[in-house]
Amino acid sequence: PTPRAERLASPLRAALEALGRAVAPPEPFSPEASTRTWRVATADYVVAVVLPALMARLAAGAPGMGVIAVPLTGAAAEDLATGALDAVLCPQRELGAGIVWSRVVRDDFVGVCRAGHPATRQGLTLEALCAVPHVFVAPAGQATGIVDEALARVGRSRRIAVRVPSFLAAPAVASRTDLLAVVPRRVAETLAGPLGLVQLELPLTLPALTVSAGWHERSRKDPGHQWLRRQLAAIAAAP
Repeated sequence: PTPRAERLASPLRAALEALGRAVAPPEPFSPEASTRTWRVATADYVVAVVLPALMARLAAGAPGMGVIAVPLTGAAAEDLATGALDAVLCPQRELGAGIVWSRVVRDDFVGVCRAGHPATRQGLTLEALCAVPHVFVAPAGQATGIVDEALARVGRSRRIAVRVPSFLAAPAVASRTDLLAVVPRRVAETLAGPLGLVQLELPLTLPALTVSAGWHERSRKDPGHQWLRRQLAAIAAAP
């Protein structure tokens, strides 16, 4: 070899070894040994309802894994495409090309109020629903929601006394006032006992709340991501 070839030998050998590692088949994925942390964008409903079930499955089958739940923002589509996010958990929406969706949970709505509230005496009638002041969940500060739309269709309306940004905050406010909150049933079931709330069936038909998992197709063949999606599918299939 020439002196130049001898000088190139060591860096070329290191470069070829690095290239070999880059193109080598991935090692088999083992959830039991994985320490991967999943970054998921979502909202408070999912944190209260879906995340406990997911963490229980991780504890049982992948104890080294973790989850970082972050607020859902307008940058979700870009973050999924770049890998800054592994998934979003939210009502399905348009996030552009390449996003794959799968339903995780479907929920309906109920009313909640403190024990002993006058609205609990004879069940929640349409008249009582309109007469009782409400705590309204308005994440974006909106003035009305699905309850107001359903009431408008029958020529009625309600009085909103306070707006809060979270499905978890509304029951807490209702538990210490004479306000009524309309929340997803699974939130009500989670918080009714600790907060001393009574659940009331609504005299209205409201559209269901459906939460789906969204991920970028770039993750479709990732063995770890496939495992995570199976856990979410199992949660969706649970009663």
